[in-house]
Amino acid sequence: MDAGAEAWDRLDEDTFIDNFHNAIWLPRTYLCYEVEHPGQGSGIPPGQDKGVLRNKSDPDPTLSRHAESFLLEQIQSWNLDPEHQYRVTCFLSWSPCADCAQRMAEFLGDNSHVSLNLYASRIYSVGQYEQGLRTLKRAGASIAIMTYREFEHCWDTFVLHQGRSFQPWQGLYKESQKFSETLHRILQAKAGRRWGIPSSGLGGISSGSFPKARLVRGMDPWHHDPRDPLEKISPGTFLFHFPSLCYASGRKLCYLCFHVEGEGEEDSWYDLGVFQNKVYLQAPCHAEACFLSWFRDQNLPPEEHYRVTWFLSWSPCPTCAEDVIEFLEEYRNVTLSIYTARLYYFWDPDFQDGLYKLWCAGVHLDIMSFEDYEYCWETFVDHKGMRFQSWDLLRDNDLLAEELQDILGGEASSRLQPGDSHGKAVPQPVGQNQVCVIGGRQCLLTAWANWLLSLLFECLLNGACRLPTPIRSTMNPLRREIFYHQFGNQPRAPRPFHRRKTYLCYQLKPHEGHIKRLQNTKKRHAEIRFIDHIRALQLDRSQRFEITCYLTWSPCPSCAKELAVFVQDHPHIRLRLFASRLYFHWRWKHQEGLRLLHTSGISVAVMRLQEFEDCWSNFVDHQGEPFQPWHKLEQYSESITRRLRRILEHPQNNLETNFRNLHI
Repeated sequence: MDAGAEAWDRLDEDTFIDNFHNAIWLPRTYLCYEVEHPGQGSGIPPGQDKGVLRNKSDPDPTLSRHAESFLLEQIQSWNLDPEHQYRVTCFLSWSPCADCAQRMAEFLGDNSHVSLNLYASRIYSVGQYEQGLRTLKRAGASIAIMTYREFEHCWDTFVLHQGRSFQPWQGLYKESQKFSETLHRILQAKAGRRWGIPSSGLGGISSGSFPKARLVRGMDPWHHDPRDPLEKISPGTFLFHFPSLCYASGRKLCYLCFHVEGEGEEDSWYDLGVFQNKVYLQAPCHAEACFLSWFRDQNLPPEEHYRVTWFLSWSPCPTCAEDVIEFLEEYRNVTLSIYTARLYYFWDPDFQDGLYKLWCAGVHLDIMSFEDYEYCWETFVDHKGMRFQSWDLLRDNDLLAEELQDILGGEASSRLQPGDSHGKAVPQPVGQNQVCVIGGRQCLLTAWANWLLSLLFECLLNGACRLPTPIRSTMNPLRREIFYHQFGNQPRAPRPFHRRKTYLCYQLKPHEGHIKRLQNTKKRHAEIRFIDHIRALQLDRSQRFEITCYLTWSPCPSCAKELAVFVQDHPHIRLRLFASRLYFHWRWKHQEGLRLLHTSGISVAVMRLQEFEDCWSNFVDHQGEPFQPWHKLEQYSESITRRLRRILEHPQNNLETNFRNLHI
């Protein structure tokens, strides 16, 4: 079979279901691949950075070829530049046989500039397959079983689905879990004894048992090697260890990327690097403990204040949480922010309690956002010019963010942070005709109780009990710093690195009635709360209304569908949406959501200077100060506008237009 020809063809729906169904055992092997590369000058021919291959059967075994062989031949024919880094991701209906695994391992050994990620629907259990998989793993390949998310990605990318969404078959989750457990046993069978790594838990720590792993000054976990942090990690290490997953098997190592910045004069101390946990039979030395010991040895002047930021692949265990709290009590001149890719044993009460104690001690905790991943890629990864690609790094990002907020009390992102006298805008129990909806979580207090509690905080923090004076008619006007950070349209969030959440500000015209204060409830986006509130107003259908919304992020696909239904049910309401940024704009479903809004008659546009000024004027507690545009605001708006325009111009519509204009 000609691999090149096959690579151009997408699978039809039946072929994909029949061959990738993890409970149906057809003998054919299909391999869907995609290559992430630095762009121009990569050496990959146009159109060949993704494709579909299948095995070639023949009565003569010597003439049979496996799909993996076709892939290796194709990659070798490209003559990839060794100065660049390439990442190949494969989705296979069957895991590689022993021979193919050996050849792929040899290929990785000869091509250190190529990293390989394999996702298999089923495990091929013939011959020395277990040894082959372990050999491939030791060569640096990432091997995992396809879950719902991988099946859905394959469906969206490699299947001619005619716009239909992926429908999971019965037993998908059960079979996927079964194969995952089998693969885990295979890969750990000898690796644990060889390296002395226990078979469960990060660094040998299991739930309910937390041996002290504290590094004190002078303790050297690297023995005779330098104990300074790493400067960079490889792209493969970052892409394997930092995905935002609820359940991540096989990732026993923890990586801590840090930067420390003194807040004194211009020549203040600054450093950054990466620590990795070290595993010993007696006790594990966690990455957090390594950093604390290293920081103590710097002997920094105590009169200067230091801002420390961690980007962790796993959140701290209870023991490390205790050590961090003791460290912060010892170093009062240090503030710490922790951004984690995943939550370690987030269902265990001891681990939850550790995170909550960290937050109470003044540590800022959050799940890594797109901007955090991009910053880590540029700062801590030896990417050799390879562009940052994030489609599989933020898989469970939203779920983990919700879990963390539940752990911290359901309203952690909105609470008063220690040392911040204005951590949350003091709410008013009543409002007028403009509302600001924050994409966070609902507090378990009533609106009046929440208002009184905020007044109490104001009294305690300011040393005087006084009622806040409403400055404008907008309910809960945004603080200026929140507006600049959350509505900023920069590709990367400016320092300090805080998660950019969803804020929705809207104005209803004309309307003289009372508008209540809105709060998001659990698992309900700001757009859905907005719809619920407008429906509750029961606006007169004999009148025409216009609603203008300003959003920090464009709506997700689910919210887009709800908004489309809303305007269909309310033809007397004209809805205009202005977004500062596009949410996951590279994903097909999110693009479809934006197109659905557009075709439903909802005006969708990108916020420009005029919209930012209007939002500032109506929804921000600006104290009479004019809006100050940030650097390149209009340039960023223009770039996002072009991207939105390309999304709204559906490729199929362009094709039909070209056919109509074709003259023979």
